[in-house]
Order: sequence, then structure tokens, then C-alpha cells
Amino acid sequence: MLNLNKEFYEKKSKFLNRVHELGIEKISKKMDKFFKLSFDEFVKELLKQKINLNLKQKDEWEDYFENYKKELSDLKEKIDKTDSEIDKMVYTLYGLNEKEIKIVEESLK
Repeated sequence: MLNLNKEFYEKKSKFLNRVHELGIEKISKKMDKFFKLSFDEFVKELLKQKINLNLKQKDEWEDYFENYKKELSDLKEKIDKTDSEIDKMVYTLYGLNEKEIKIVEESLK
């Protein structure tokens, strides 16, 4: 689990460092979760920061963006799955019934 989180944040940081090199002063909340955006939404976020990519740059960035988005989405899915499995083990360890599990999960939202 720790390795998955470490890999996730290293890849995310690497991508955001490249974005920062375009001239963005501050990474917005949306940009920080770029892996949840479409490429068009990503480009709009760049435009908000007055970064306008030409067609060649868009082609290069689209491939780069989609590659990182897929990698991070896959890692996030593995992290969430592992987290869910750990939760189930803890519930079993403490002998919680479905009602108690529901209470715990709702309190964590």
C-alpha cells in the first residue's frame, strides 16, 4: 500500500513539475487532480493560467497527458481496492456486523 501511494505521488509530482515548466505560477485544485480531467478540461485549465498551446504542443501534451492519466488512474484504482480489502479485514477482526460497518463507513465520508 505504501509503495502504491509513493508511486502515485511521484508520478503525479513529475507530471505537475512538467506543467509548472510551461510557466504556471500556481497549480489549481483542478490541475492538482488532472488525472480526473479530460484533455480538453486540462487545456482549459492551462488557458486560465494564460498558457496557450499551439497545435504541435497540444499533440505532444495530449499523448503525455493521457499516458499519465491512465497510469495514475490505474494506481488510484489499486490503492482504493487495497484500502477496501484492509477495511474488510479490520471489520472482520473486530467482528463488526453490516449495520456497524455502515455506521463506520458513513462517519468516514
